Amino acid sequence: MAYSELFKNYSDIRNFMRRFYVYGFEKRQDFTAKSSRSYDDNRRRLDSWLEDYMSFKSEADGRAYRISFDSSSISHNPLYKSWKAKSFTSMDITLHFYLLDILADGKAYSAAELLELLSGRYFNCFDNRLRQPDESTVRNKLNEYTALGMLRLVKQGRRNLYCLARDEVNWRSWQLACAFFSEAAPLGEVGSYLLDKFAEDCEAFAFKHHFILYTMDSRLLFELLEAMNSRQSVTLYCCDKDGSSIPQYVCPLKIYCSTRTGRQYLLSYSYAARKLLFNRLDHIESI
Repeated sequence: MAYSELFKNYSDIRNFMRRFYVYGFEKRQDFTAKSSRSYDDNRRRLDSWLEDYMSFKSEADGRAYRISFDSSSISHNPLYKSWKAKSFTSMDITLHFYLLDILADGKAYSAAELLELLSGRYFNCFDNRLRQPDESTVRNKLNEYTALGMLRLVKQGRRNLYCLARDEVNWRSWQLACAFFSEAAPLGEVGSYLLDKFAEDCEAFAFKHHFILYTMDSRLLFELLEAMNSRQSVTLYCCDKDGSSIPQYVCPLKIYCSTRTGRQYLLSYSYAARKLLFNRLDHIESI
């Protein structure tokens, strides 16, 4: 199978990056969780994102890789690239362009009408007649884009119609704010995605102490903040020293961030221990 930068499960990449490139500095022979082929694929994938920030130390039993950079010399967090490499199917990318092309006229269509236009304008235009999606697939894609804010749902009696959402935001006036937010705030990936809309790069800020490793824990942080906002308890699966996952049923209370190391901590109440606990987010496997 050919090597690809894309991946499906971010937790696999997070565990690999954290173990081999941030904390452990482990070598190829230390990678026993999966096959050697898996190690090679993941290392090449990370090298493609972090080529300018990778270094290694040669030892008698092999090379130990690590991330190495001068925090004051970079304007943008390089680890954000890992969030932008999610895989997709050929139908995902096909429907993305075809649907947006149809809806570019500003009109609203139902899922059935869009399916008919897709068939007539695109899929039946090829001699080999490309495999066409069913109405359920088209409807799921429309609902996905509506949830993302790309499309707007219009009610017409009992019919659901879809049209492009209006974008009246002056993005250029927000470029400087996005550039600062993406590097200084938790969940800064949002700012990084918005910066991708600009043709020119914004390098207005430099940081003496630039903590980028929290990027890998952003999904966990988002889930914890959602749980706090909805007043829900959660089960944490924390990694033990021997690699096993230990579940902890807790009530998340507050997030702390170290100004010395940039590490993030969860303060929670443990129902089993009946006391307050601190957990480093980078020690939590999943929630």
